[in-house]
Parts: sequence; C-alpha cells; structure tokens
Amino acid sequence: MLMPSDCLRPYNDCDYLQVAKENADIIIMDDNFSTIVNVAKWGRAVYVNIQKFVQFQLKVNVVALMLNFVSACLS
Repeated sequence: MLMPSDCLRPYNDCDYLQVAKENADIIIMDDNFSTIVNVAKWGRAVYVNIQKFVQFQLKVNVVALMLNFVSACLS
C-alpha cells in the first residue's frame, strides 16, 4: 500500500491516483456530473436519516426516564 508520505520525495515513481483511491471513502467510477450530484443527494439523505433516528431515540429515552421518575414519585 502506498502512503502519501512516500509520494512527497522528489523523483519518486508514485501513482498519485492509486494513493487517492486507497485513502478515499467513496470512489466515483465515471466523470458524469449527474453521478456526483446523485452521490451528494444520497449522502445527505443518509445523514438526515441518521439525524432523525438519533432524535427519535432521544425522545423515547427522555419519555421513558420521565415515566420512571413519575412512577417512582407516585409510589
């Protein structure tokens, strides 16, 4: 595996594209701009869904905590 520090030395036969591919989270295989737009939309949708899930879990846990507190106070 090539490391970016290996490519910093002058006159090194390093394949910079290979280093970028190894260190990238997502590799887009074509140069079509619509593909880049779709990837950005997909990433935002995943992020929004994670946010909604965390908010839901937080609300459920707060309600459960409140119910436990109220039931402990009443008994």
